[in-house]
Amino acid sequence: MGKFTQATTSEEIDADLAERYGDYAGFTTAASPYLIEEYGEDSHGEVKRLLARSIRRDSRILDIGCGPGHTLCRFAPEVDEAWGIDEDEALLAGAKARVTALGLSNVSLVHGNIEHETDVAQLPDDYFDIAYCESGPNLNAALARKLTNDALFFQEIGGHYSGYQLHEVMGRKPYTYYAYGDDYNDQILLSDMAALDLVPISVKHYFYDWYFRDVEHLEAHVKQVVWQLGDWRMGGPLPYDPVRDRTALELYARYNTTAKGIRMQEHLRVFAWRRARVHYYPAAPNFSP
Repeated sequence: MGKFTQATTSEEIDADLAERYGDYAGFTTAASPYLIEEYGEDSHGEVKRLLARSIRRDSRILDIGCGPGHTLCRFAPEVDEAWGIDEDEALLAGAKARVTALGLSNVSLVHGNIEHETDVAQLPDDYFDIAYCESGPNLNAALARKLTNDALFFQEIGGHYSGYQLHEVMGRKPYTYYAYGDDYNDQILLSDMAALDLVPISVKHYFYDWYFRDVEHLEAHVKQVVWQLGDWRMGGPLPYDPVRDRTALELYARYNTTAKGIRMQEHLRVFAWRRARVHYYPAAPNFSP
């Protein structure tokens, strides 16, 4: 947790996290888009809407990739238990400070990488009736074991078209069409979730626009953690480098400047799943791939 100490206030931690993580961790900063046009739909509020409609006083909820705990702390007072897991120690320190500042006694926070079964083992089995992630990691078999047989899972996923033109201009475009085609990737996700006995009950796609005042404003945004430019085929993130990338950024701005500013189209998908025995073929009810 580095620089944070027992004497560090929640406000001081939030200020530090906002500067470092910005929109990625749910903070609005000077580097955030100055204008967001969502055309009547609150895309980033969909998971919260689903939670508000689904939680009960006796619910036990799990926030996967809880970050600084904004959503977790919002709903904790309305449920029996609220748990969060995150691998980023700095963000988890922010969540702990927020829990303390709000005097919440029913919140448990776990430091761990959900890709490591030993970390996930810190969570109780067959325990959570609602789990969710907002731009966080996907569900896996180890996490699925933590859900009850009739659990709900709400998932926000950044779209494959988010900032795609900027990625292309800056040399981070996937080399094949299928790599970012939503139909293809959604089919993979549906198959993976079916293997965990989760079936979709709602799927929503949101397209909306971000606007930046000028190139400097856009550059400040892509320098934040939220913009880890890259692709798994490249071996991981390839952060913005002013020496290498500024010319490409200026080119993007030149061709995407509107009366409202530099436009970037964003895309978000929100899935709602329920835990249920998946019957792949009615004629062979016991078949499982």
